[in-house]
Formats: sequence, structure tokens, C-alpha cells
Amino acid sequence: MIVQRQADLDRVARLAAEYKDAAERVAALDRRVARPGAFSLLSFLEEAAVAQQMRGRLTSIRPQPSQTLPPYRELSAEVKLESVTLPQLVAYLTALDRAPQRLRVKSLRLKTRYA
Repeated sequence: MIVQRQADLDRVARLAAEYKDAAERVAALDRRVARPGAFSLLSFLEEAAVAQQMRGRLTSIRPQPSQTLPPYRELSAEVKLESVTLPQLVAYLTALDRAPQRLRVKSLRLKTRYA
């Protein structure tokens, strides 16, 4: 009986630590979510391309319908880059990862061109 209770206590302590870690991750993400109007997705995507010397490779940025899950609003855009090298693409994705607001790449399609 005592051994079982000790195992239960250890499990509760482990779950409490996991919960604390998850709560800290959520709080960190919440801090990265800007107030409405403080962040322009389209401008940021273009500025990131310019910063990576890829402005000429950026052929289009198309806004997509936004999704709302209170208390957050998700903005989406389709970005089309052409004739980029793998290092350029990695640099661009790294810039997106370091954005002041939380961004995620939901889909990435690559085509090899032999021209």
C-alpha cells in the first residue's frame, strides 16, 4: 500500500512538472502573439525576402482567408518563390522562424528545375 502511494505521488510530481513546462511554453507563445494591427504578415514576408537578397525571386504573395479561434486570429498567405537555391530557401525559412510574431509554415512544395 505504501509503495503504491509513493508511486502515485511520484507520478503526480512528474505530471506537475510536465504541466508547468507546458504552461511556460504557452505563455512564451502568447508573448509572441502581437496585438491586432501591430504586425503585418504580408509586409514581413516581403521584408524577409529582401533581407535574404531574394526580392527578385519572390513572384507573389497572396493573402488567404483568415481563421479565428478565440482568443487568436490566424492570418495566412501563399508565397511563391522561383529559382531559389536550397541555402536561400533555408535562410528564408530561418527568417520566418525568427519573426517577432509566431509564424508557421503549413505547407511547402518544392520543384526541381533542370533548366
